[in-house]
Amino acid sequence: MEKTSSLFDLTSDFLTLIDMGYPEITDKDSEEVIEEKKADIETFDSTLNMILECIGDKADDYSRAITIVEGKAKILKAEIDKLTAMKKALDNAKKRMRERMTDTLKAMRESGVEPVIRTDLHTFSLQKVGGKLTMTITGDVPDNYKRVVYEDDKDKIRAALEAGQTLPFAHLEPRAETVRIR
Repeated sequence: MEKTSSLFDLTSDFLTLIDMGYPEITDKDSEEVIEEKKADIETFDSTLNMILECIGDKADDYSRAITIVEGKAKILKAEIDKLTAMKKALDNAKKRMRERMTDTLKAMRESGVEPVIRTDLHTFSLQKVGGKLTMTITGDVPDNYKRVVYEDDKDKIRAALEAGQTLPFAHLEPRAETVRIR
């Protein structure tokens, strides 16, 4: 079975052929040299055409593979979305159940009953949530309770660069290139 070349190998072959250079016939060449160069030109052209045809075949293979991968990615995304929705529904159900238990225990406390439920498996009771106390700001805060935050004004920097200014601390990168398959 014949080994097929990779796109990397084909590109390398293409660049090697181009680096070798296209044989040119000059006015100073003798008839014998001209005949040799014509043969070299024919070999160069046929080799170039063969490499370009192989690159085209490989590009078609890549296109088919990309289409298959995209299809699989869409299927996985749909499955991820479905599982994410299921997880969200379960999280919401858990939250609602905990809220109902909290409401029941609070109602017990407000009625003068100890807010504790004991079963063979569990004990349910109210507990204060840890962490920092919630803070609410209700008025104007004096400056000595504020902090100044400096950040780069990227819009201003971009506008200056796009207007042709040279800034020693920033530059615009060239746009990336990508393959377009039609």
